[in-house]
Amino acid sequence: MIVAGLDLSMSSTGLAIVDTHKGAAVHRIRTPAPRLPKGQQPTLLARAERLNEIETRIGRLLGFYPIGDSDLIEEDYRPLPDLLVVEQPFGSMSGNTIDLIGNWWRVVGMIHRFGIPTIEVGNTKLKLYAVGRASNRGPTKVEKHHVVTAVKTNYGRHVARMVDGEGDDVCDAFILAAIGCRLAGQPIEATTLPQDNLRALENLSLPEGITQ
Repeated sequence: MIVAGLDLSMSSTGLAIVDTHKGAAVHRIRTPAPRLPKGQQPTLLARAERLNEIETRIGRLLGFYPIGDSDLIEEDYRPLPDLLVVEQPFGSMSGNTIDLIGNWWRVVGMIHRFGIPTIEVGNTKLKLYAVGRASNRGPTKVEKHHVVTAVKTNYGRHVARMVDGEGDDVCDAFILAAIGCRLAGQPIEATTLPQDNLRALENLSLPEGITQ
């Protein structure tokens, strides 16, 4: 089974693809905003082109579009995921909210066009599955580095080396993929997860057509 986790961002998207028989791969898709003179805003065309770049690059990594552009052969395509888990938009989003929401819907729409069963998971459940708590304030607040540490600790040395230096977006994506694997009855943790972590699965279910 192939399960993908996707942490969408305008500038640094994290994507994890887990093949429960062959292993995992992670990708960080960097799409920074163009540098403009002070006070100048990007044009509508430039904003649309940036969204198109994000969608296309994700689509290629997920196997929707060929990796190469000419003399296409079978190796230019990747196997499509059986299941995809995407993080919901959340919080007080910085930057242009229209672009952020537009980006989310463009990519999710593309995923649905290719018929991939999809689950959306909130940031609170992501933190809870990774760390066992999801507080946003106080001494128990879950910071980004806690999720990174959890990935390196709970998924074995190979995964720890793979995500090292790739950033928290990639680690968030990996946790999302791990949630999908667990829901599908094929958990990938190298260690036993405590019940506190597993509470994240409450009220989550597989899409129609996917069974354990």
